[in-house]
Amino acid sequence: MKKIILLADDDFDDQMLLSEALQLTNDQFELHAVSSGREAMAFLRNFPDPIPDLVILDYNMPDNNGAEVLDMINSNDELRKIPVLVWSTSDSLIYKRICAEKGARSYFKKPNSFRELLTIIGKMLTFVKA
Repeated sequence: MKKIILLADDDFDDQMLLSEALQLTNDQFELHAVSSGREAMAFLRNFPDPIPDLVILDYNMPDNNGAEVLDMINSNDELRKIPVLVWSTSDSLIYKRICAEKGARSYFKKPNSFRELLTIIGKMLTFVKA
């Protein structure tokens, strides 16, 4: 059975790049992509069991940013079990600190090359719940 990853990112190009890198890295994952924090929460609340094995949030999204989605995830006992990562074009120490305080397992800066993305994907997959 494939592991489920939810990606919430409002940039379609980033969704496609991450999907392609994931497929090249490991074909045992099924990626579901949404474009906002609101869509991410709707997906998580309506997803049949088992819950996703990993959530990747863009920090800067139009309706709810990654930190706000982390708050919503943490307010639900079942969703709180999912490892959550944040990735962003921003390398802000403040964003990193906020996300860590809200329970993000790690924070990744979006890379400038596909090779770097493959390395980041490898690191992200180490957080997939067993």
